[in-house]
Amino acid sequence: MPRVGRASTSQNAQQVHGWRELVANTEVLPWSGLKSLLPGQVRRLSFFSPALGLRRFVGIYLTKGKPTPRLGCAVIYLFRGHFTEWFYDREDVSRERHSQKRPETLVDLVQAAVDQDELPPCLLVFPDFGGDSREGLTLAIDWKAPEMARFGQFVGGGLGAFETSLRTEFVPRFEQELNLLNPRRIAIGFSLGGFNAVQLALRNPSLFQAVAAYDGSFPYHPVRKDDGILRHHLFDPIFGRPADLAHLKAHSPAWLARKLPPSQLRRMRFFLASGPEKSEPADSNYYRNKAVVDALAAQGIRNEADMVVEDGRHDWYTADRFAMSVLRKVFGRTAGEKS
Repeated sequence: MPRVGRASTSQNAQQVHGWRELVANTEVLPWSGLKSLLPGQVRRLSFFSPALGLRRFVGIYLTKGKPTPRLGCAVIYLFRGHFTEWFYDREDVSRERHSQKRPETLVDLVQAAVDQDELPPCLLVFPDFGGDSREGLTLAIDWKAPEMARFGQFVGGGLGAFETSLRTEFVPRFEQELNLLNPRRIAIGFSLGGFNAVQLALRNPSLFQAVAAYDGSFPYHPVRKDDGILRHHLFDPIFGRPADLAHLKAHSPAWLARKLPPSQLRRMRFFLASGPEKSEPADSNYYRNKAVVDALAAQGIRNEADMVVEDGRHDWYTADRFAMSVLRKVFGRTAGEKS
């Protein structure tokens, strides 16, 4: 299975630690700052979460150009670990392939598409599931055993109610502060962020109109005690050790897809893809992804993405390309009647 932590392989120290400078240079806003949010630069929203019992951050990017509409605004939630990963151009060296001039990120690609009128003006939201040190990361799940966080190197999780914090505290307040009416929310995740996005969408069928994951690090289905990802200490506070299998099932995308009523599943569109089978297990989550796609198919729900990206790697270049293909299908000019 590809790495649960960073998506990249070993890099030099400047690449690994450059995110600290990126964070330091990201303007911090309170809730009231959203009313005068300026486009074209990632800001860091700081807010206190009663569910977590501490202050957390969320990255926000408003596209330049045409203003976003109040009614039906496209709001794109991007899941991984630390909130910087989708817009840090040195997250891994693969992002150099986007451009001959310099590494580019999804923010660059989305803004270029908006400039060319290929996508509508939109908001990008980067929830933070990375620890304060960026060594640990977690999921939008209310933790089973918060006291075990210290073993997984996760600092800054507080009470561990991450699903409650995002769903009941952040999303409603965010949309209220921006005066958004009936926003068109979608969720996109990569690797562990894919697991995060899909389980959150399935547990809350009215939250997103579409959910997408590239090379999601989903639990195996049926649930297996020897699943490699469950041996990683970052899952200890989430599911407990040994893992509480009932809690795990309740957040397993394949299990949820088989148990939810089809009417609930039809409330959203699904875009799930992985690297090729031949790249298992080091550079692809093909079998983990296939289990979720098969579970949806058993309920008569279509996966709207090609399940395999034949030249796909477990890297940010592929994840960015996949995300852009999803955005064009959901929000692009040819997506009119579907979105």
